[in-house]
Formats: sequence, structure tokens, C-alpha cells
Amino acid sequence: METEAEAILCAARRIDDQFLCAVKLLEEHRGKVVITGLGKSGFVAQKLAATMCSTGTPAVFLHPVDALHGDVGIYADGDPTIILSKSGTTLELLRLIPLLRGLNSTLIGIVGNKTSPLGKEMDILLDASVRAEADPYNLAPTASTAVATALGDAL
Repeated sequence: METEAEAILCAARRIDDQFLCAVKLLEEHRGKVVITGLGKSGFVAQKLAATMCSTGTPAVFLHPVDALHGDVGIYADGDPTIILSKSGTTLELLRLIPLLRGLNSTLIGIVGNKTSPLGKEMDILLDASVRAEADPYNLAPTASTAVATALGDAL
């Protein structure tokens, strides 16, 4: 728990103008927010969509594979997308970018690797990087999911 708490504190210290831009965009948008991610990031994305709905912001989770198979029909023109990814290299998310651009969706990334291919595609990028996960082998997404969740909750 201390490793996760430290990672969240580090992320909080990195809050910058990008975060404020994301807040302003979400506050001013009158439609829904679409949130996506794959794997553990997808579970965090689902939780974030549910939390936004609880606080009065219409939001839906869109599985990226379903999106690639036609479910982008859920978008209204200009609905922003929050994309969660630890690595920033998830192929399904990268393939989704051209479709989202065609829908005039502003892309907000909660990404663990700012210089990744996905990080470079974001209009607004929130740094979700962590020094290490909490498990001894640095494999289980513990600190990274805690940071992504905290950033999403802060939004």
C-alpha cells in the first residue's frame, strides 16, 4: 500500500496545465465522455466511467476491440475520449486513433509512458508513470492502476 500511495503522491506532484485543460474540456462539454482501455487499464476505465456518471458527467466505457468492430456509433460528433494505457503501445488503442479523429474527439490520455506512440497521439496527456509496481517482480499492475484510478477520480 505504501508503494501505491507513494506513486499517487508522485503523480499528484506532476499535475500541470494539461490536467487543467482536461478538467476544462470535460466541464464545458455538454455531451458524453467516452472512456476506453484494454486489460487492467480497461477495468480502471470502466470504474472511471461509472464514477463520472455518479458525479453527473454522462460517460460510457467503450471496449477498444468493440470500437474497431463498429461500436464507435455510440459517439456524437465531438464527444471527448479518455484513453487509459500503462505502456502506451497497445495496438488496439493505436488503431482506434484515426477513427476517433474522424469523429472530432479530443483525446485525453492517462498514459504510463509519455513518449510512447499512444502518448504522442494525445491532445491532452496526463502522466501516469510509476517508478515500480508493488510486487517484488514489478509485474502486477498495482501502483500503475492506483495512479490511473487516482488521476481519473481527480478529473
